[in-house]
Amino acid sequence: MSRLYLLSQGGTHPRTKTSTVVSGVGLQMSAEVFYYALRDYMLSNDGYSAARDKTARVAQERYGIGSAVHVSTCAAWDAVGVPDAGSYCPVPFDWSAIYPAVAAIIFQ
Repeated sequence: MSRLYLLSQGGTHPRTKTSTVVSGVGLQMSAEVFYYALRDYMLSNDGYSAARDKTARVAQERYGIGSAVHVSTCAAWDAVGVPDAGSYCPVPFDWSAIYPAVAAIIFQ
């Protein structure tokens, strides 16, 4: 299963090598992330870690840090076991734990 598929459709590693669950963001946004990373940042000799960093960079630049696309891009790479070697993915933590608190503040 490719990172693009996981990012667009969501899910987990097909052979349960990790327990990371990815929230899908749709084919359009997923394709944009990979297209712009390939067009603007990736080099012919880049490996998986560099691809992870550069797709996360595009997701962060185009959709915002901590956006659903940014978080799902990083999660898709986590799900397939590619280590984070750059600075564009946040330190792994439970993002869902912060959303109830934010919602409580906004909708008081």
